[in-house]
Amino acid sequence: MTKTFRFVCLTTFWCILPALAADQSKEPPLGYTLKIGEQKVRVEAGSETTIQGMFENPKVTLEPDTERHFTYAGLDFRYPAYFAFEADMETESVRIWTLSGNSSTLMIQHYQTLEMTVEQFTDALKTQYGKSATVKPISRQFKGRTYHGLQVTAKIAGATITQDVLPFDSTIGSRFLMIQQSDGESEVSKAEAELVVKLLNSSLDIKPLSKGDSGLH
Repeated sequence: MTKTFRFVCLTTFWCILPALAADQSKEPPLGYTLKIGEQKVRVEAGSETTIQGMFENPKVTLEPDTERHFTYAGLDFRYPAYFAFEADMETESVRIWTLSGNSSTLMIQHYQTLEMTVEQFTDALKTQYGKSATVKPISRQFKGRTYHGLQVTAKIAGATITQDVLPFDSTIGSRFLMIQQSDGESEVSKAEAELVVKLLNSSLDIKPLSKGDSGLH
């Protein structure tokens, strides 16, 4: 017996409805590839997909993506899907997103009405970490474009961390991308750090922000 195969992904927890598209506290959804026979179809959790063709006892595999797609605060990039997601929206006009791996962390901070330089930002970090913290200029190149910022190095609870802070232009407010690395000597940590940089290098796009699209809710 043959039949038209219709697939519905039921993991509705991850479903991002159009009405909630502007909710920047939501974790970027995880995409999937549905393999049925020789066909491969992109699906999203909570969405319905129709598979064309007739099938008899097909072999079906649902494979989750290895990456997620961050699109908030005018930043557009991909990051490892297993990274934990946290959004801090508690302070008015301040948006902070933290994407945490095992030893690498990406932090995006968007101050929607406060203008701040990268020097002021890292001075605040240095004050928080104490006199042993150091700051030096750095540059990072992603997708052929060079970004200049500052690197903060500090010891916290006996562990050394580095934080590369990159500022991005906005006609209103301030926004920063922080690339944090801890326990950088182990092979696992190095591999994760290399993966983060590889994804940023292949996907990072920066959208200019103005008052009209500053993300204020």
